[in-house]
Amino acid sequence: MYIYFLQGVDGGPIKIGISKSIRARIKQIQANSPVQLRVIGLCRGTSRDEANFHKQFAEFRLHGEWFSDCEQIQETVNKVGICEMLILVQDERRKE
Repeated sequence: MYIYFLQGVDGGPIKIGISKSIRARIKQIQANSPVQLRVIGLCRGTSRDEANFHKQFAEFRLHGEWFSDCEQIQETVNKVGICEMLILVQDERRKE
């Protein structure tokens, strides 16, 4: 499972979610979004890890899994690192 952080290409709210298939999930979310989205962070994790992120950032929650863009979330995203992104690309290529 992957925990993902999505945000519009021009900034704005951040979605923190979890999925086994990132590509399919992002496609689904993008179809319902009025703005172009991008993955700003990605890490392997469990539903419990996702819930912990939601709890950690509860004061910034806008609605559901959407949070205000804030320094605390951006710091977490920066800690995720590019290694996790490379793992995702490799995993998705194996599925093709």
